[in-house]
Amino acid sequence: MIKADYNSIIYDYLAIESDIASIDAKYSFSPAMEADVPTGGTTAAATTVPTQGARAQLTGTNDNGQKAAEINAKNAVKSAVKDNLTDKNPAEKLSKFQKALSAVKEFLKKIADILDNVKRWIQNRIRSLVNNDRSFNNQYQQRKRLVKPLDEVTVVNYAYTNNNLERPIKGLMQDIESCLRTLSMTTGGGPTGRVSDIINAPQGEMLKVLFKPYTQGAETEVSSAPNMTKYLVANYRTDKRERTYRQTDIPAIERNAMNTSEISNRCNSYINTCTQLYGSIRNLEKELRPDADEKQISTIRENARKAAVLYNTYNSIIHSYFELRLEASMNYRIILKKFYQM
Repeated sequence: MIKADYNSIIYDYLAIESDIASIDAKYSFSPAMEADVPTGGTTAAATTVPTQGARAQLTGTNDNGQKAAEINAKNAVKSAVKDNLTDKNPAEKLSKFQKALSAVKEFLKKIADILDNVKRWIQNRIRSLVNNDRSFNNQYQQRKRLVKPLDEVTVVNYAYTNNNLERPIKGLMQDIESCLRTLSMTTGGGPTGRVSDIINAPQGEMLKVLFKPYTQGAETEVSSAPNMTKYLVANYRTDKRERTYRQTDIPAIERNAMNTSEISNRCNSYINTCTQLYGSIRNLEKELRPDADEKQISTIRENARKAAVLYNTYNSIIHSYFELRLEASMNYRIILKKFYQM
């Protein structure tokens, strides 16, 4: 019998996550060339030696004493950082553009690899599933013609709550697709609402914001795709225990056991959508020009990085959905086998 595989989902995600981090580090901008310093964040640029006027501010005091000196110190550092961020040095700007372009190209290549891998994976899993379906269905239909089902059976098994899987999966897919559409556009009024909350989240917290509405009641905050997979598994299943099923339950059990074509179609639909969105994300490379201002260069580079993170997450969620639905179908087949003593 074909079995669900959750470990490979986590391993694949972590490997791609590491690749994305390596690309980000490989083409990072030097502190003096950073376009945006996040509110509350720290960068090496903040330690740049202030100008002479700034040093005067740092040592000055007024009637408010130390408090005023601290305010002046903060203002001086901000002024020094701002001086470093201007387009005064064409060579630095060109270097920043070249690094950004290389990063965008590698992020896009990584996304293309993710899409190729997920297509290959779903094709292989569906092929195995079809063969398994054909074998089981032939045996099952033959047995139904020959044997009357038992009145009831008792099985130690999980039960599954469909809404606990379908609701978060549907919402997550819609949110990620909306974010990818927004990230492909670097002009206009900018994102609003939930999309803005996700893609403008503080560094390292984008996935935590993405998952939060769908993980209410989690024991710990879900901030990564592997943890989201674990959360979905724990909430889709109910506790594993002894359960009794009656003959009148067989039609519903059959529907759950034989719905593998629906699972495959749903996953293929998700994959087709994220493949189409990649066509828009690729435009980021075209929008990156040497004459763009430094803020736009940084924005395009960052949009490509965030898109890669979201595609890796999208891939992980599709895998998780398929494997969970597969697990449920295989477990319902165990119940049918008990009824017909297969």
